Amino acid sequence: MKNLMQVEAINEAIHEEMSNDETVYYMGEDVRASIYGASKDLFNRFGENRVLDTPLSENVATRNSFVITDRDGFTDNVINGQDLDDANH
Repeated sequence: MKNLMQVEAINEAIHEEMSNDETVYYMGEDVRASIYGASKDLFNRFGENRVLDTPLSENVATRNSFVITDRDGFTDNVINGQDLDDANH
């Protein structure tokens, strides 16, 4: 077993998952800068379509994550304020 710092292990795991599954996206604030190292080299390896810098706004970041993870119109119902029970979820 390798000895890694926690942030190195996190970075390695993200790289592994993104390599194994092209539907995995990584998004966060200052992702390209990788200030703490968790997103180191992700942008260079996986590009701007899968590694997304979010604005410093929780509302926008939350909406972006809903759009990315949307399944069967779930996001449309949440954003439009529809009761989730009415959306058959």
